[in-house]
This record gives sequence, structure tokens and C-alpha cells, in this order.
Amino acid sequence: MIGLREVANRNRLYENCRIRNGELVIIKDEQSKRSFWKMCRVIELIKSKDGIVRSVNVRIASSNGTTIQKRPLQLLIPLEVNVEDESLNT
Repeated sequence: MIGLREVANRNRLYENCRIRNGELVIIKDEQSKRSFWKMCRVIELIKSKDGIVRSVNVRIASSNGTTIQKRPLQLLIPLEVNVEDESLNT
């Protein structure tokens, strides 16, 4: 019973998605160390059939240019940078 309650609480975290368009996030990668996780910018929120945001399209910069990839919310770690902060955009 306790395990079921923990899963239910974890699922509620993603119902109220706090990630927004334009936000900087880090993509969690189990295959590499944390210092090598990629930083990217969210460009589109993707809702499922039930209207809940479950994945996003992100723009990842690399030496070859930028690529757009679809990633689930569970692998994204939002950075504590406010999107509306004008001093960071200049």
C-alpha cells in the first residue's frame, strides 16, 4: 500500500508541470556523470490525449549546430533561472 501511495504522489508532480517554454533545463543521463549532462532550452510543451504535459521538445546546442529532440519530463531538471529575467537575455 505504501508503494502505491508513493507512485500516486510522484505522478501528481507531473500533472502540474512547472516547466515552461523558453526555460533552461538539464537532461538527466544515466550513462554519464552529472558534470557531463547536457543543458538545453525548452521550445515546446507536448500534451498527451488527456491534456497533461508529459514530454517536451528541447533545443540542444553542440559543436555541429543545434538539434531539436523530444524528451520526457522525468528526465528534465529545471534550472533556477527565471525566464522573464531580462538581464540574462542580453
